[in-house]
Amino acid sequence: MIKILRFAKLGIFIVFAVLVAIFNAHLLHYLRYLVPSLLMLYGLDSLLTSIVKEKKECYKDLWFAYGIGEMMIGITLISSTDNFEIICVVWGVWSIVREMIEIHEILSGQVKGIPALISGIESIVAITFSIMLIITPGEHHAHTHLYLLIAELMITGLIPVLEAIFPHKKEKKND
Repeated sequence: MIKILRFAKLGIFIVFAVLVAIFNAHLLHYLRYLVPSLLMLYGLDSLLTSIVKEKKECYKDLWFAYGIGEMMIGITLISSTDNFEIICVVWGVWSIVREMIEIHEILSGQVKGIPALISGIESIVAITFSIMLIITPGEHHAHTHLYLLIAELMITGLIPVLEAIFPHKKEKKND
């Protein structure tokens, strides 16, 4: 079941990345809908991953709680604001928090090897661009963040597949 979820996640995130790439020039006008949709997509991913991995104990998983938070922030944003700067700042802060959790997973040994290297580099770049987006929440940095989003979506979908291809020594190979 976990392998199916990993490949389904890869497919969904790649489709989303391709759509962002195709409609990149027009997305700044729809950032009000894009960012909350991303929050809800990532939140749903976090929830489903926790449920599949932890089953009855999923509510104890950090990503389960984080997923609920992402879903709530996404719903709040989509229903409450069309202020471009606020959307940019929320996007930047959310990106930093998410990347810090990924860095924690790498440093604590939860993600190792090639997936850790790819995720670590992406996290450092994402945090850097997120800081710029927060400091000057304008179209230039938002547009740059859209390009980063394409890479982020593809890497987010790819990491679980790489973990399946290059499993941890302690991980069971029967999922």
